[in-house]
Amino acid sequence: MRWKTWIGLLVSAVFLYLSFRKVDLAEMKSALSQAHYIYVLPSIVFLLIGFWIRALRWKILLQPVKEIGTHTLFSATMIGFMANNVLPARLGEFVRADAIGRQATISRSAAFATIVVERLFDGLTLLLFLVVTLAFSSFPDWVREAGIGALGVYGIGIAFIYLLHARMETAIRVLQVLFRPLPDRVSEKLIRQTKLFGSGLHVLSQVRHLVLISLFSIILWVVNVASLQCILDAFDLNLPWYAAFMVEVILSMGVILPSSPGFVGVFQGFCILALALFGVSQSVALGFSVVLHVSGYIPVTAIGLFYFWRAHLSFKEIHALPKEAS
Repeated sequence: MRWKTWIGLLVSAVFLYLSFRKVDLAEMKSALSQAHYIYVLPSIVFLLIGFWIRALRWKILLQPVKEIGTHTLFSATMIGFMANNVLPARLGEFVRADAIGRQATISRSAAFATIVVERLFDGLTLLLFLVVTLAFSSFPDWVREAGIGALGVYGIGIAFIYLLHARMETAIRVLQVLFRPLPDRVSEKLIRQTKLFGSGLHVLSQVRHLVLISLFSIILWVVNVASLQCILDAFDLNLPWYAAFMVEVILSMGVILPSSPGFVGVFQGFCILALALFGVSQSVALGFSVVLHVSGYIPVTAIGLFYFWRAHLSFKEIHALPKEAS
């Protein structure tokens, strides 16, 4: 995991350098001083509503495994996102699966499988937003090409997950071929974990659940866009209505890259990149990114830590999760 941490730190450092390289600090200071910070409060409210909707969607995903209360799922979700904010190597998804596994006594592998499915729905929803946004305005070719590339990646992921769900034995044979160069002990453990992972994909058999998950995914990301729009309004950025959707898409896709805890640097870089499409200067965009980042980071981390301590978890146990999963 150490090499992943160093790669993340390097990527964040590069993006921080690029974000600040040509910034007019006086212009940035002026934008920050003139911002209407009263809009931060509704932004946080929308953000937390989004997390509650995420918990409701996760409840549907986990129903074939076990019926779990929404508040329990909300607490595990906040713990996972807190972990992404304070720990390296994107441990949040492992932590989230571990937290719900402990609280609801279910398989961590099954829980992790539902999180992967959830992420696929997130990605497809964002791609839907991108398609809609492209219909209202012309953007540089790289925006469309990036969307096509992302669609290809998600398509491969969906195809394999469906194969794992519908034809488990076929999927396992494919993995056995791919894992052949690995030591027997490692490949056997990966195959065993994959089978446990597949046990969390039962929700894919139920059309009603898939429709509900799709609906909740759209509502979730519309609420997230509303949260971002509040910060745009705080800076008096009179942009087209679809601008917040495009910024959300680019920012959400961008933070997939390896980075330091809390996506520092990467978050700022992609905010600047997205707002540049609408003629916003780098200095103003950087100020915007700082306010947006902090307004999300502080409440999510604070609430996550509250539930973390309430669940009697420890950071020592968290650091052992990747080793247990490997």
